Parts: sequence; C-alpha cells; structure tokens
Amino acid sequence: AETKEKEIENQIKKLKHIKKILQIKKEQVNFCNNLQEQEIKVINCKKEKISIIPYSFVENDISKLFDYVKNIWNLEQIQMGVGGMLSLKKVMNKEFELYDKLYTPVLNSIAYEKIYTKPEGTYLCGYQKGRWDRIPELYEKMIAFAKKNDLKLTGYAYELGLNEFVISSQEDYITQIMIKIDK
Repeated sequence: AETKEKEIENQIKKLKHIKKILQIKKEQVNFCNNLQEQEIKVINCKKEKISIIPYSFVENDISKLFDYVKNIWNLEQIQMGVGGMLSLKKVMNKEFELYDKLYTPVLNSIAYEKIYTKPEGTYLCGYQKGRWDRIPELYEKMIAFAKKNDLKLTGYAYELGLNEFVISSQEDYITQIMIKIDK
C-alpha cells in the first residue's frame, strides 16, 4: 500500500507539472493571437530561473540542436520552450547568428547544472510574427525605440518562441525578444 501511495503521489506531481506547462502555453497562445506583425512594448518582469547551456552550432540545423538539448533537458522542460541568449554587445554589433547560450525556463525545483536567474526589472520587449530571417529587423527597431526613448539597455537579449507547439506554418511563429532596461 505504501509503495502504491508513493507511485500515485509521483503521478500526481507529474500531472500537476504537465498541467502547469499547459496553462503557461495556453496563456502564451492567447497572448500571441492579439499581436501585430512586429510589436514593441516596455514591460515589468519578475525574476525568473532559467537553465542555460552553451551554444556551439555554426549552422542552423534544428535537428542537431534538438538532439543536443534533449540530452540535457527532459521533454517536459523543452516544451516550456528553448530560447537563445545574445549579449548586448552582439546585438549592438548586429551579430545575430551565433547565440552565447541556449536557455529554457525552469519550473518547480528541477535540478540542472547551470541555473541562472534572469533579473527582475523593466524590459524592452519585441515580438516578431513570422519567419526568423526578420528578427534582425526587429532588433534594429528595438534599438531605435530605446534610443528615441532614452532607454539604456543592459545584459542579454533573451529570444524565445512562444507558440511553436501549436502552429502549422512558419508565418504564424511568434518570437519574443526581451532586453533589460538599466535604471
């Protein structure tokens, strides 16, 4: 009976974890439905734990990338999204091809080797609807927005796909880019 109770408790924990992922994805999809093609906002964010790994792919082969991350993160964690981090220096130099790190948001107390806390604060957020090849254009608009509004950016740019698990066309893909504003 005790063994069976432990099995049931583990299943309940797993189901609660899956439910949390589904709730987050549902919120992201609802948010994506109201976005324009390229949109820029300033938002306040809570600190967030993310698991980071180095990025070392010169070519953009998604299958190799997926094989790489699934050996480090479990499938449920990957379903939270896999994003890229670019240093602000690379963003300003328009070096968008090679990420500094890959990351995934961390739920609950899942233990990974490299946990980083994305700082709390005000962020400049850009949203790209459609193909990835237009992301550099969004970065340029974000930089121009920051200059026009006297916003000093700092840290990393965090790129994350918000709806990759629910779309059938690349034209519907939504990429979120967040860069912390220094006060």
